[in-house]
Amino acid sequence: PQPLLGYYQEREGVLTTASYKLTDVWSVSGGIRYNIAQASIDMTTAAITYADDCFTLALTYLSDYSINGPNNGPNNTVMLTIGLRTLGETKVRSAIGSSSTQ
Repeated sequence: PQPLLGYYQEREGVLTTASYKLTDVWSVSGGIRYNIAQASIDMTTAAITYADDCFTLALTYLSDYSINGPNNGPNNTVMLTIGLRTLGETKVRSAIGSSSTQ
């Protein structure tokens, strides 16, 4: 455990992700993390992405159960990523719902 970093319980897990290309520029993806020490799922993610030769746009939803302590609900986050090939990338995140952090 690392309570100063927001991890209140032992963590040891397996993470898997998958993606599917809908068209040449659109894709969807998702992931799940299984916590071996607690025998439960502690993170899920889903995203939709547009990517062409010059521009990338991704909308990602993340639900993380491991950073709010053992008795609290998940930390739900929506992230928008915008990337321009020659200029770089920026991300905007926002927590959603009523989750509390210890």
